[in-house]
Amino acid sequence: MCKDEGSVSDGVQKPKKNPVPKGLTPFTAMNAKQAQEASVRARNLRKAMRAQLLDAAINDAKVGELFVKAFKTRDMELMKLVETGMKLVGLTHDQSEDAAAQKIDLKSDNKVDGKVEISVTGLNG
Repeated sequence: MCKDEGSVSDGVQKPKKNPVPKGLTPFTAMNAKQAQEASVRARNLRKAMRAQLLDAAINDAKVGELFVKAFKTRDMELMKLVETGMKLVGLTHDQSEDAAAQKIDLKSDNKVDGKVEISVTGLNG
């Protein structure tokens, strides 16, 4: 090897560690606990808000009565309003436990090496 030839790593810069972007703080045991507490607090607030919306939809807005009225009068505008309200508070069938129980996720990775022979007869006019 002559002097002019350096090793393979000469001239190759080592990648720098990614610095934490401005405005973000790396997780530590302290701030991870705070983030978890904030997450639990937000989850509980969302749950309480959904309960308030459901109560208001059922008791104050009388969504059930509006549904019957829209159905009987065939008022599509009112039906869309009722449908939107029901979706917001989780009263549609696709949001129910029944729908969740009906969903089946089937995945199969079975590979079959087999030979399929198809014979067609009776086409010779």
